[in-house]
Amino acid sequence: MWGSKINNILSAYCLATTTVICLLISGTAQAQPERGRNVLVINSYHPTYIWTKWVVDAIESVLEQYKHGILLDIEYMDTKHFNDPEHYENLYMLYKHKAASKNYDVIIICNDNGLRFFLQYRDRLYPNVPAVFCGVQDFSESMLKQYDNMTGVIEGDEYKRTVEVAVKLHPEAKQIVCVCNEDDLLDENWVALLKDSFKSFNRPIKLVSLSPYHPGGKGQLLEKVKGLGAESIVFLACSFIDPKGHVHSFEDDTDIIRIRQQCTAPIYSSAREWLQFGFVVGGDMDTGFYQGKTAAELAMRILDGQKADDIAIVPTMPRHYVFDYIQLRRFGISLSDLPAESVVINEPESFYYKYKARFLMTIIIIIALVVVVVILTINNIRRKLIESRLKQYQFMVESASDAIFFKDLDSRYIVANNKALEAFGLSSKQVIGKSDDEIMPDKNEAKKNIEDDRLIFETNKPTETTKQMTDANG
Repeated sequence: MWGSKINNILSAYCLATTTVICLLISGTAQAQPERGRNVLVINSYHPTYIWTKWVVDAIESVLEQYKHGILLDIEYMDTKHFNDPEHYENLYMLYKHKAASKNYDVIIICNDNGLRFFLQYRDRLYPNVPAVFCGVQDFSESMLKQYDNMTGVIEGDEYKRTVEVAVKLHPEAKQIVCVCNEDDLLDENWVALLKDSFKSFNRPIKLVSLSPYHPGGKGQLLEKVKGLGAESIVFLACSFIDPKGHVHSFEDDTDIIRIRQQCTAPIYSSAREWLQFGFVVGGDMDTGFYQGKTAAELAMRILDGQKADDIAIVPTMPRHYVFDYIQLRRFGISLSDLPAESVVINEPESFYYKYKARFLMTIIIIIALVVVVVILTINNIRRKLIESRLKQYQFMVESASDAIFFKDLDSRYIVANNKALEAFGLSSKQVIGKSDDEIMPDKNEAKKNIEDDRLIFETNKPTETTKQMTDANG
């Protein structure tokens, strides 16, 4: 019997223990956080390239808001400096080594070179991984014909709208001088795209290039544009690259001053980085931020379970006209001639803009003071009008041949003309502020007068009564 009980107890104990363990395992599984998402960003250029910085900043700012954690890897292909088959093969070997140890949920590719590289090596590096591209100019749907699970953002024609506004602002210009990098002229697709952008302007196009190996170095830009005047519009479609492959910045003030002095033609560009040097009028500029932002938003939709093929490719993003106020004044261009919602940099702050808060506070105070003055003026006019009427009324009362007096609600005299004072045989000082029982010797008569007054006050109606008044002498 005892053995049977012990077996029952052990069975119950095992069952309870098993149940608790199962619950703990279930609870642990439920409490386990969902894994982070792996996202890869492949940039065509170097991280110091300003466009790349704008795109990456936008991608990071959007993805950090995602509901689950994002593990973000960023690669830079540096194709502005190295753009040869050997470099691409080296990148393939590097990325292959990295891809062997990590699986990505989505890949974002930035700009044309990155997209071409991705399409060439995708099946060997990231098969079946959904992808989003952005900043792509030379795009056609046929490029993705053999590839699925992809969507993206097209940058579109970045030159046409800039030259369009330049021609509008400088109708006297007879030619467009386009400055580009020497390597760009070797790209037949790029040259065709450029000429197609300009063909509708009915002006000859002169293509000039900057070479990283030219002995003039960065002085080449001055060499290309000096002597040009109002007959030309200069369009910068390049970044100057030195012999080491570095994108050069015009940090020498002397070079900037010489360009301003020796080139009187207006200079335009679609690349915002040129604005910092102070010789560019402006253009229809894309900072890259909106490209990166839109691409990251598409990537989040994929992370949420939507298929890339079900997401339509976003056509050309709205761009933003930016102009330099100093250059606008130099060429006599009015702000009213600019496209709507243009951004103007270096515009001097107006008094209102600089002291807006103080200005508004001062206006509020002035309005308040004006209101107070108006109220006081109205009250003063009303007071004078009332005083004038009182004087007229006082004259009428004083000049009356009958006794006239007024009492307050306590039956005290507040006004009494001379005839009334004569009837009382008292002075004004002896009457004003006093009641009948204080000035009349006959108290019964005084009491009756007060009762008559009370009846008039209660009914609020005029009443004709006959009063017998005894003066102070009885």
